[in-house]
Amino acid sequence: MHHHCRSFEEREVALMHLRSHVERCLQDVWDTHDLVVDDDGDYPFRRGTAVGWVSVRRALPLRVSVFAHAAYELRRSARLLEEINDLNSAARWAKIALDDGVVLVGVDLPDSAVNRISLADAIDAVGTLADEVGPVLAAVFGGTTPIPLNAVDPAWAADETTDETTDEQAS
Repeated sequence: MHHHCRSFEEREVALMHLRSHVERCLQDVWDTHDLVVDDDGDYPFRRGTAVGWVSVRRALPLRVSVFAHAAYELRRSARLLEEINDLNSAARWAKIALDDGVVLVGVDLPDSAVNRISLADAIDAVGTLADEVGPVLAAVFGGTTPIPLNAVDPAWAADETTDETTDEQAS
């Protein structure tokens, strides 16, 4: 009984350490001290048409998930699953999955592998792949992207730190 209690406390301490490590890494990667944390305790990011999150998982083994939504409202079909399978065969690292109509792209990092470089690489791999496959799958299989294609600033890829909203609404 006491052993179980201690291991629970140890896990909580390990989680706290991992979360503060992730926060320090993200502050460097995103060059900001003011990290946004959502209600789930995840750190959101955006790449083109995709929205993503960096998530410290509570379950053992301790790990950090970097995942993104590439497309919504896709109907499950043999053709769609085949297409996702083909895309996965070509993907270097990030994997694509269909979950209840949502096309997810993700990478898991074991806690021991989390550092500035691995997090930056994971965010880049996931964001890039989600932004690439989302619009294509949405167009071919009938769905939407989290950020509409026409709302994406073309300069976004060149400078992803920009907060400026462009005036595409005016056009």
